[in-house]
Amino acid sequence: MLAYYVGADQFSTTPIIGCLILLSLFAAAHDFALDGYFVASLDDKSRATHSGILNVATKVGVVLAGPGLIWLVGRIMDYGPQTADAWSWALATAGILALATLVANAWGLAAEPITSTDTSTIRDRFREMLAGLRSLLSDRRLLAVLALILFYRASEVHMARIIPVFATKTTAGGLGLSNETYAVLRMMSAVGGLALGGVIGSLVVARLGLARALLPLGITMHLPLVAFAWLAYDGSHNLWIIGSVFIVEYIVYGAGLCALILAMMKLASGPGAPVRYAALSTFALLANYLPGLWAGHLAERLGYAQYFLFALSLAIPGILSAWFAKRHFEDA
Repeated sequence: MLAYYVGADQFSTTPIIGCLILLSLFAAAHDFALDGYFVASLDDKSRATHSGILNVATKVGVVLAGPGLIWLVGRIMDYGPQTADAWSWALATAGILALATLVANAWGLAAEPITSTDTSTIRDRFREMLAGLRSLLSDRRLLAVLALILFYRASEVHMARIIPVFATKTTAGGLGLSNETYAVLRMMSAVGGLALGGVIGSLVVARLGLARALLPLGITMHLPLVAFAWLAYDGSHNLWIIGSVFIVEYIVYGAGLCALILAMMKLASGPGAPVRYAALSTFALLANYLPGLWAGHLAERLGYAQYFLFALSLAIPGILSAWFAKRHFEDA
């Protein structure tokens, strides 16, 4: 539907906004179902071992749907179609890939053994949801995990909101990359960096335990901001240097995110796990997207280099939140 309305002769924003709202709702429902299934199906040790795979798959999907679509639009435009038509074809391609993924998921889940028959009514499930939320609100670890969600990767969230503009801006400290070059660099660095980071994060947590892994992974996750501030000051357009910074960013981000996800899963585990994790994921989405309201304006006011240093200063509450939370996961 979105592909049709984007390429329509009579362009209208209303149906496009409606399609985007529907996509957001479906994406949120998918995330809740996936994370709830992951939490409910595995024990703590298995989650630590496999969280890197979940993290890599999720984030690579985000990159393919962002820079990946930008790259595909550029490739299509090379063959003649104008911007609206190119986006229409790219979105249609994404829809076909999503449908193929849906079929593959349905086939994979159908192969799982049925262990029990759920005879719960809608009222029973609603009561279970309320019970899960009440138990979450009374959990003494909740404030520590909420602080982690809000502050642990606040620096990275603020950085990520500005990187696309910073990388393609041709003036005022920007790197001046073309949209296509930026998309290729981000895709290549994301696939390799997130895969390696997810593996490293899983191994660190599995070896040290969640409590001991939170601080070192959190500190490491903030280091790429120094490199981005240097790129903004230096004005270097060397693609090898820029690509190296991108891949290091993804490696340490992938590793650090493993610890945060596992802390959320640890809090959500037990009866009503999917509901508890869905509530935590909702808060995490707010923490992830709210900085977008002020990040662009702040970057314009401060300049890119100073903005990245400001984002780096957010490491202070991030590291403090990790120190505060680790005492609640000493047995994890």
